[in-house]
Amino acid sequence: MGGQEPRKGPSGGIEKWEWLLIKELIRQLGSEEPDYLETKLLIKLTDIKTKKKRARTWRNYLWRALRNHALNLIERSFHPKTVPVDPVEAFDSDDVTEFIREITLPAKTTDPDQALALKRALAELSPRLRHLWQTLKACNGSQLAAAKRLRKHPNTIAYGVAQLRQILKRHGLP
Repeated sequence: MGGQEPRKGPSGGIEKWEWLLIKELIRQLGSEEPDYLETKLLIKLTDIKTKKKRARTWRNYLWRALRNHALNLIERSFHPKTVPVDPVEAFDSDDVTEFIREITLPAKTTDPDQALALKRALAELSPRLRHLWQTLKACNGSQLAAAKRLRKHPNTIAYGVAQLRQILKRHGLP
């Protein structure tokens, strides 16, 4: 960030108020990597200026566009740490996710057709649902523990579980 003024580019350069807008945005978001964010926002600013979008209030439009871009960058660069699960919650399951225990922790005598159907169902899962499946497995089927571990709202987990149930039902699993 260094305090140096930006160089003028082919589209006429960056005006002082735009530079200050980016600085203020970075300050408000409190990014861990302000230099990286500043560079990406300057690139986005030049992209926006070259497209010459028509907006009622250019400053407001620019603020909103750069803020959304910065939030997306921060979200993509966020790698959550594994949150330890309370052992009591991990074994506290409800009827909705009991099917995960039954499928992932089957009895010693597993039906080969069921194993093949499970393999096909797991291959169909999106990366988000596969991650949810693995987390629910680690949490012994507890949606609340999975929500805490993934740092998601419990309703988001419940929706994912409903999607998992639909896929499993399509493959003939309980």
